Amino acid sequence: MNAKQRHTGRGVPGRRPAGRGAAARRTDQRLEAVLARLEATERRQQLLEGTVSGLARELGASIAGSCGRCERSYLLVRSDALYCPACGYRRAL
Repeated sequence: MNAKQRHTGRGVPGRRPAGRGAAARRTDQRLEAVLARLEATERRQQLLEGTVSGLARELGASIAGSCGRCERSYLLVRSDALYCPACGYRRAL
């Protein structure tokens, strides 16, 4: 162990510190579960974004940034207006 590792209290990289208990293992398991859920959520979000963009294209619209009024939805853009499907906000272009 070099001086920096002693100073920071960190052991050798890649090795677990001695005496890890059941609580630390449970924390690791919970972290792994949360990371798996996050990755699954990100995959579903990408699928939904692709689907919504495709639907908008089929309807002759496109997707803009989030609604500045309610921040609960993206704005739909058509040739004549911006429209928020969540709060009904509409602004002519």
